[in-house]
Amino acid sequence: MTLLSDTLKAWVTKQESVIWQTQKKERGDASHLLAYTVKLGEEVGELAEQVLARFGYQRKSKIMAVGDDELADECADVIIVSLFLAEAAGIDIEKALIRKMEKLEVRNREK
Repeated sequence: MTLLSDTLKAWVTKQESVIWQTQKKERGDASHLLAYTVKLGEEVGELAEQVLARFGYQRKSKIMAVGDDELADECADVIIVSLFLAEAAGIDIEKALIRKMEKLEVRNREK
């Protein structure tokens, strides 16, 4: 089963490489992995803001734009940063996703 296209995998690898070079960090450097983890938290927060705004739970002063495109963009940001984190940590994310999907299928059958 193929979950991620070769184009997406190549893009993630290339972008991650550029980030490593820009920050002059060694692959696997703990500060780099921590930075991605913090960035992921930031992106999840932005996604949460979009969901809150969509359902009217956000102050009007905080709402910049609410719509399908903005929500989709925030979902994409979470996925992209997750892919960067996996790449930086040397995780084969496709194998991890397949393994997790199989575990969830078993769990759901047991219900």
